[in-house]
Amino acid sequence: MQDNENRQKQDQLIDKFGSYFETIGLQPIAGRIIGLLSVSDCEELSFDEITSRLQISKGSASVVLRRLVTEGRVAVVTVEGGRRHYYRLNQQNLFEVLDEFERMCDSVRDLLNTTIDLKADKQSSNARYFYQIINTIDKYKTKLASMRQAVQTA
Repeated sequence: MQDNENRQKQDQLIDKFGSYFETIGLQPIAGRIIGLLSVSDCEELSFDEITSRLQISKGSASVVLRRLVTEGRVAVVTVEGGRRHYYRLNQQNLFEVLDEFERMCDSVRDLLNTTIDLKADKQSSNARYFYQIINTIDKYKTKLASMRQAVQTA
């Protein structure tokens, strides 16, 4: 019973990964694959294991896995003496992950600044709300820079 309950929780989390990836403009299947590789007790999965567990077509899986490998999010592992490929998360350098997150924050900040620039009433309720988000992003980035400095000098 415990295994089945855990499997259901894993499946729900995998779906959340898919939904998150969709919100940032990527394919939900890519997010589900990342989710599966994240929650699976076996950290290297074969192509067949991925398609079977996620119940996705081999064509879709092939295209998405190729893209994830090209983007550096997933690594291909070949077992010595074998011809079978396995896939695992590409564990990026912590600072690469933080840099990617900062770029996303910068994109949101730029989008909100442009939105405010185009508004006739720069003190409207929405504009004030956008200023708050921009201010929060700026504070976060300042804090992140000091944390990064602390980690680098430790």
